[in-house]
Amino acid sequence: MRATESETDFAYILALLRRGYSEHDIQSLLIEQRTSWDHHQGERRKNAYLDRTIAKAKTIIENKSVQITPKITTNRPG
Repeated sequence: MRATESETDFAYILALLRRGYSEHDIQSLLIEQRTSWDHHQGERRKNAYLDRTIAKAKTIIENKSVQITPKITTNRPG
């Protein structure tokens, strides 16, 4: 199963923050590298999405006690 663009963005942002990238650099990289902005059209929506996603990632990094449970799907019944 392929991750959504938002899931991919979030994982990428976490990795960049852990490597010490600034929020400005992260926003620039995502704007440059993301393949589709269909769900976040317009500068205001795009910037709001990036600000919100970076803030969530920073919260996780700053609060190491937060556990992230990956979404796993299987083909097994039950």
